[in-house]
Amino acid sequence: MGDGIEEAVWDILKEDQKALGLTRGNFLAGLLGISGALHLTPEEQRRGAARGFRLGQLAHLAAENEQMALTFDDIAGSPYRALTSRQDADVSTYLTNGIRLNMPIISSNMECVTGHELAIAMAQMGGLGILHQFSTPAEQAAEVYKVKKANVEPKDIDGMNYPSSLAKDGHYLVAAAIGVRNGLEERVKRLVDAGVDMLVVDIAHGHADQMLHIVGKLKSVHPNVPVAAGNVATPTGAYELCEAGADVIKVGVGPGAACTTRIVTGYGIPQITAIYEASLIANKYHAKVMADGGIRNSGDIVKALAAGADTVMVGALLAATDRSNNFESRIIKRDGKGNPIEILYYGSASEISKYKQGRGNFDTPEGRKVLLTYGGDTYVALARMITGIQSGISYAGVRRDSEAIANIFGLKTLSRWMRQSPAGFLEGSKT
Repeated sequence: MGDGIEEAVWDILKEDQKALGLTRGNFLAGLLGISGALHLTPEEQRRGAARGFRLGQLAHLAAENEQMALTFDDIAGSPYRALTSRQDADVSTYLTNGIRLNMPIISSNMECVTGHELAIAMAQMGGLGILHQFSTPAEQAAEVYKVKKANVEPKDIDGMNYPSSLAKDGHYLVAAAIGVRNGLEERVKRLVDAGVDMLVVDIAHGHADQMLHIVGKLKSVHPNVPVAAGNVATPTGAYELCEAGADVIKVGVGPGAACTTRIVTGYGIPQITAIYEASLIANKYHAKVMADGGIRNSGDIVKALAAGADTVMVGALLAATDRSNNFESRIIKRDGKGNPIEILYYGSASEISKYKQGRGNFDTPEGRKVLLTYGGDTYVALARMITGIQSGISYAGVRRDSEAIANIFGLKTLSRWMRQSPAGFLEGSKT
């Protein structure tokens, strides 16, 4: 990696830091409310003392002054007066510059999460499903075809209507994951011919030469098909993927419930900082950020969006619902009436998955299996996530003038945050 790349990334980070009015060595003084310590405008100083700080301020200052990165449990939103009902909050977003979604939730491209049934449900509710790659090229293309040929119909839950996410031809949107192994050309051709709306190049360590090569090749051969690439956790990783031509940067190394990468390798960046810094890079290239991993509830989705994500990938929250892939075969325990109680969930790099892929015992798993409590109806689970996001936007109070409406953009730019102590987290976690 050349020094030029590092300097380019550093310049982008410093440009953002300067825009936020930050200087080195003032984090603790700023939190203590010492006048002028943060070199912010008087308005920002007053708002910081009374309401909290912009999330970028917290991320920059934690990195510079404490050599620390932040994750979901390290921050808490500072509520502001809500000027609108949560039902009025707009949760639409852009997957890419040309593809709009009616909600920011993406179902994970894991074998135990997204098959055609869940992908259809995701599109019906306004989101997107990414079909897993652990099948033959023909089988995966057939899954795309099933989604595309499904009847398009709006979803109504208890009188609430959820607009679907549709392609320009009126069919449901669907994406598909691919790897970097032999047979890639055949798989990509079949998926494109089946009408896939986005290809997701997915490997554990996405900041790699082979990833950069594949992204560049895909954009050359199929220039009109959006490409998401990852996973990365650093601004430099995001920078190189953007330079290679990626339309979406998938961010997250180690935060997932079934991921053990940080345990096995020691590497990974806490997710809020990883998302925020990647978003700074992506914005320069007009690319989008997909936050992947660590989401345990709708509050974490709100935090990821506030940190700069355009979409948020969900795995465990959907893997235990009834339309997840291979749901019936993953039921481990039922009650006396035959109802599901516990559902098996496993990572794409887990021992179970590696065995199915035919890898030997020498290949150390970077994932694990987890037993999840049955999550019920997929549509209801998604509706509750959407309502939670709407509530988060409402609590942020992002409708304060004619230009700052209650939406995800307002959440990113106007919400305010505080660092919280471990005791503060326990106070609100209810675990």
